[in-house]
Amino acid sequence: MMPTQTLPHAEEFPERDIVVYDGSCRFCHSQVTKLAKWDKQQILAFVPLQHELVAVRYPDLTHDMLMKEMYLVSREGGRYGGVHALREISRRLHRLRWLRYWFRIPLATPITRLVYRTIARFRYRLWGRANRCDHGTCDVHFD
Repeated sequence: MMPTQTLPHAEEFPERDIVVYDGSCRFCHSQVTKLAKWDKQQILAFVPLQHELVAVRYPDLTHDMLMKEMYLVSREGGRYGGVHALREISRRLHRLRWLRYWFRIPLATPITRLVYRTIARFRYRLWGRANRCDHGTCDVHFD
């Protein structure tokens, strides 16, 4: 799992809208890092799907669902997956306002869904996995 110390974490900011993403995916981590940078109003927090908080707080979001697409969990409790999460995030972040117009175009949503699903399916092949031992958990210790 990629380190998340640079991202506002869902444990620290439970009152924010929460983005649940694949913490083992290099591409996913780079994208949520951008979202955090663009979040000038500080309305988003992030949590990797691999974090134990996800299973406890969002038991309705299964591992299979989360491996297929990121989710936005709104403060009001709404769940938005994949393209719908992207649409909701574009409504919240000024930097992504152009996407609001994109989604108004007929066929934009199905096209975006196809691209999103293709990227999600091949994300590890294209960008690789994060080192599962980033935090020294796999180090060999000799006494």
